[in-house]
Amino acid sequence: MLFYEVTLKFDRNLRSTPFIQHIMQDDQRFNLAGIAEKVDYYFEDYAKKHHGYYLKAMLEELKASTLSFMCCYKYRSPKDIPVADYVAVAAESIFGCEGKVTAVRELSTKEFYCRNFDDYSNRSASYNCLQYDDKDVCFSYLDNEGKAYKEERYPEATKEAIYHELMGIMPHNTLKEEMERIFDKDYGVYFGMPTHYKIVVGSREAARRIVKLLVQALKCNHRILSTRTSYTCIDREYTIAPDELEYLVANNYGVPTVIELGEPISKSSRLRNDFHNLKEALLQAVREYSQNSLFIFVEIVGKQKQSHVVFRELEPYLNLVEIKEGVGTKEDAERLLRKLYDASAYTSYFDFDYVKQQCFTDKVAAYDISTVYNLWEDFLGTVLQDKLFPAYKHLVHVKLEQEEASAAASPYAKLKSMVGLSKVKETAQKIIAAFAVQRKREHLGLD
Repeated sequence: MLFYEVTLKFDRNLRSTPFIQHIMQDDQRFNLAGIAEKVDYYFEDYAKKHHGYYLKAMLEELKASTLSFMCCYKYRSPKDIPVADYVAVAAESIFGCEGKVTAVRELSTKEFYCRNFDDYSNRSASYNCLQYDDKDVCFSYLDNEGKAYKEERYPEATKEAIYHELMGIMPHNTLKEEMERIFDKDYGVYFGMPTHYKIVVGSREAARRIVKLLVQALKCNHRILSTRTSYTCIDREYTIAPDELEYLVANNYGVPTVIELGEPISKSSRLRNDFHNLKEALLQAVREYSQNSLFIFVEIVGKQKQSHVVFRELEPYLNLVEIKEGVGTKEDAERLLRKLYDASAYTSYFDFDYVKQQCFTDKVAAYDISTVYNLWEDFLGTVLQDKLFPAYKHLVHVKLEQEEASAAASPYAKLKSMVGLSKVKETAQKIIAAFAVQRKREHLGLD
């Protein structure tokens, strides 16, 4: 599903167009809201007759000569009329005079929703949907934006720029091979999704970096319709609801949906049922939309408790290309770290040599993307006290010393420091180990 704002300029003000003149001639008491409602009715009827775009005219001033339209569109074939041409023809047919397209802007889902339902901006998105192609287009998942769901639109890039960026993230051979397949053939038009992806990485930031390059490459080669990308998670902390997942994928017709599979299993039977319902909703979405909605699954190493269950059931419906996180030398890692440093707000306060000194050691010869990101995050966590505001540095060390002293004062620490008592120490160690195993079993939902 694609969302646009298209602006037309007429050779007269809207009040002077034949259509508005006709409405006001029939009923002089028509106010602006009544005229806007009439305009919406005619555009809705036009879309039904021509199987085209959903259009809503943003009629705010009859004395104006420009008019913007909110457009919602599901791609059908390469022969579809471009959005600007469709809006111009529809407007001329209804208003009775020609309008010139002055601007076409792709919208995010949130922008389109807020402009379409501006009277309901303070209400939950669950209350509002629109009719398109005899189906409801629902937006309830927007209520979880920033928690279980995030959307962004990546800038489009050339093949040369994509490859330049690719070599800066220490790509695994699986990623380089997929880039070659993507750029192998460009028909100049979109046909559908021949494949989907499974990305295995050590951190979410590494996944986002790979997703961005994949999406840019696919858009550059007309394999998707937009770089608008939705990222959602199925994990303990924030999990999208099953019906919201279905709405999200349905609205991402022609664009990517990234699904990170985390750790949804819990001792709670309710959460287990939630995971089962989510899995069923995902399978239904895959069966219904996989031909025209791109699925990118993300596995974070160490958080793969239930992903094998999902992939086992997805295999009959999806052709998945697996992409792994690459490994590079220390020099490769330094180049990636330099990009993070250059994009930060700290370049004026300390040089890159200081950052390298804090992040890297001579003992490590190879790095992956996740490690570099983690090193950078750790550095940012200490740089305020260590470099920018050193007057607070001693407070951090005092806290650490207190924690160490507290640990040393624990009953088990005192027991270990005693001479002899080997049998007692051995028994205590077994009790602690058994307790740790039990806690782990509860964490995995095994008890």
